[in-house]
Amino acid sequence: MNLQAWFNPDEGHADRYYEYKILASTTGEDGSFTVIADHTGTDNRTWNTPEGESDTFESVKARYIRIEHSATRANGQPNNHNAHLRELQVYGTLCQDETHNLIAYSSVSASGAEEWYPAENAADGDVDSFWGAEGPAALYVDLNGIYDLSSIQVIPYFSNDRCYNYEIYTSLDGRDYTLYGEKKDETPQTRQGETYTKDQEAVRSVMISMLSNSKNPSVHLNEVRIMGKLNTSATPP
Repeated sequence: MNLQAWFNPDEGHADRYYEYKILASTTGEDGSFTVIADHTGTDNRTWNTPEGESDTFESVKARYIRIEHSATRANGQPNNHNAHLRELQVYGTLCQDETHNLIAYSSVSASGAEEWYPAENAADGDVDSFWGAEGPAALYVDLNGIYDLSSIQVIPYFSNDRCYNYEIYTSLDGRDYTLYGEKKDETPQTRQGETYTKDQEAVRSVMISMLSNSKNPSVHLNEVRIMGKLNTSATPP
């Protein structure tokens, strides 16, 4: 883990360092966080640099990271208590025996997008934002690894009793795709969308081909959730 706090990028600003702790939790609930790095105290501390401070520790299972700032030590500024954080980089591996929403680790692109509704909106965890494009159009998800899938949830835009027709495909190499699920009826969209449950081994790419919208020529996709586990046996193409 590497934390980059404020350093002295401009002449005339005071050098400084911060006292802080880094904590981790699997649930995010109060009382569940455990300290994994402690940078409190003033012994052997130096002024912050652009490289930040790195911590290496024994593997810990976590979903949430919390930074607790306790003090700012600015050269010649005893009343400076402000906290500043430029960047936090966390390195680890997925638990192989657990199912994850893989969209959080994926790269997303599309065949097209309207100006204010980029492809990333379909993978930001916010069901009220959406990707939009002139239809028909396709959303592409690179899982950035090979996984065994268990389900895919697709949530198109839900309003005015509209319905979307679409097809979901999976692929190992990004060229040869297999149909995973489809919606081709007039059922109105809901906030829950549609969930397709199907075991599919060795997947690297997912494509959602948005075919039509019952209200207008554009297609919209609010969120995609792809559940799966890391595949450790498949050979990358």
